[in-house]
Amino acid sequence: MASQADIDAFGESLADDVSTAERTYPPAVITPEAVENVIRPWVMKRGFAKAFATALDPPWLPVAPKTSSDPEAAKFGTGWANNTTGWALAAYRKIALLGKVELRGYILTASAANTLIMTLPPLLRPAQNELFATVIDNQPATINVWIDGTVSVYFAEATTRQIVTLSGISWKVAT
Repeated sequence: MASQADIDAFGESLADDVSTAERTYPPAVITPEAVENVIRPWVMKRGFAKAFATALDPPWLPVAPKTSSDPEAAKFGTGWANNTTGWALAAYRKIALLGKVELRGYILTASAANTLIMTLPPLLRPAQNELFATVIDNQPATINVWIDGTVSVYFAEATTRQIVTLSGISWKVAT
């Protein structure tokens, strides 16, 4: 568990800048137990509720086009795009205090040959390879999140147009 000095320094940095706190105090120092039992009450008592809430519920960032030059953005693979018919767009967020990344959105591709959904930048990559079961066009499939940053889908039976949900996928980041 984090020391009281770490907790005090963390709380003060939240008051100034949430992103500084996220970069300075890695998940190994600020455990989920420390967040719930020590840090949250300390922050609430000192009036930093908004900053703390933002740190635990960061905004969703859109998955960027493959051609994006942003080195810190997750980028779509060839042939993948958002399903824009009223569903949540592909997005990700890193909850640094918990050392966790989450995905959401409803995406599609015109070809089952396009198995690479997106590529993650180093700060979003999992600590170990992850496998998530899903259903695509009433067929079983898996979404794999690899330690090299690739997010791939594997179909049991290919159809012409694949629609995939990313919602509910989350993993621990590598430290």
